[in-house]
Amino acid sequence: MFGALKPRESRFFELFSEIGVLIMAAAQEFSVLIGDLNRAELHSQNIKDIEHKADEVTHRTIELLHKVFITPLDRDDIHQLIKKLDDVVDFIDAAAQRIFLYGVVKVTPADDRFALSNDALKMKLISYSARGLQNFSEKNPTLNNSLSLKRFMNSLRR
Repeated sequence: MFGALKPRESRFFELFSEIGVLIMAAAQEFSVLIGDLNRAELHSQNIKDIEHKADEVTHRTIELLHKVFITPLDRDDIHQLIKKLDDVVDFIDAAAQRIFLYGVVKVTPADDRFALSNDALKMKLISYSARGLQNFSEKNPTLNNSLSLKRFMNSLRR
């Protein structure tokens, strides 16, 4: 009854969405990098720029967390989520930097398969994430999306 009277801070979900877009951009650029190793320096720099933007989103989220009294999720959960999302971009950046620094000139078929499956994975992740945030109050759609995503990830490992 009193839940409607409590102010809700929706900017957290906007920031989660913003970093999600950056994750997708970094993954796309990494996919391009795998297919264009001759220009690894350019692609790794593009990923580094994306990584800096993700760091900015992370800092803005943590600042907002310190300023807002009532949060839509547990404070620790918000902190952990934004840090883990930032870690995804950090790992993509680290892989891209190593490809450039070590002068990789050829990828294995497994790497090629990863790059191709990466596009399908991105579309699934975007779809499931958007549905999960929209249906935040309903647990079953999120659970079903999680199970579908797990099956899809397992199919990529074969």
